[in-house]
Amino acid sequence: MQKYKSVPIKDANEEMVLGVLFGLDLEDNYDLGDWNEEYQEDMIENTIIIGADYGSGLLVLINQEEEKGIYYWDNALELESSSEEENTYKLSDSFGQFIKML
Repeated sequence: MQKYKSVPIKDANEEMVLGVLFGLDLEDNYDLGDWNEEYQEDMIENTIIIGADYGSGLLVLINQEEEKGIYYWDNALELESSSEEENTYKLSDSFGQFIKML
């Protein structure tokens, strides 16, 4: 029996089921560099994609003082509460806090 790790998306009344945390120098589907290169134009400054859920959402680490934290980016607008203007949800204030939530 496989145990899934999930984190609540409070503002969407949903749950994010962790699919993968990306690493360095791995095959395309799991490499930080490849994911961030692909979405570079869509992201704000000081942001890095660090993982993905089992659907099509992405985990993003934002390192800007006023928005610092781990966010769920529903880039495919899968959640009912998502729209083109609002599709990013804060999960935690830090990476350490995010890991503890898992």
